[in-house]
Amino acid sequence: MLWIELELSRKTLMVECLRPWHKSLKLPATEQELFKIQRQYEASGRQFELLLQKRAEAGILQASNLPDTKVIDSARDLGQLPIGPNRSRNLAIGLLIGLLVPIGYVVVRDLLNTKIMSKKDIESVTNIPMLGILGHSKQEDNLVVFSKPKSSVSEAFRALRSNLNFLLKPLEAGGGWF
Repeated sequence: MLWIELELSRKTLMVECLRPWHKSLKLPATEQELFKIQRQYEASGRQFELLLQKRAEAGILQASNLPDTKVIDSARDLGQLPIGPNRSRNLAIGLLIGLLVPIGYVVVRDLLNTKIMSKKDIESVTNIPMLGILGHSKQEDNLVVFSKPKSSVSEAFRALRSNLNFLLKPLEAGGGWF
């Protein structure tokens, strides 16, 4: 029963939808052509009105985007060279600074250094003969020769002892250096 009612309503809807189409078929060919032209005219009219509205909106938008600034005087070309970074001058200054700063640092550091760095530092200040050079020991006790007899500091003490023995033997024998 329900199925029959649905089928009946479907058919009535189809008849209602097809009725304007059947009416247009009954019209003569010239009236059908007029009907098509009228639809195209109305569609074109609506499109034209939409485009006019968009053009008016664009004009309003353009008018509202006016800048707040005003050009007082336009720029003049006086035939001068362009003002800008001078690449060769900047490279020369950079090279000069790059060389002078490290050299200055090394010279100042060397001038302020008060440590004895080599045997020549002592020989340049005094004319006393050097018997040996002892390095700094990081040992806790002062008896490095006994605690680590094979270390480099122990060997330096042995060399100093040998040089002292060599220097003092002529004096003990009664001779002298002169």
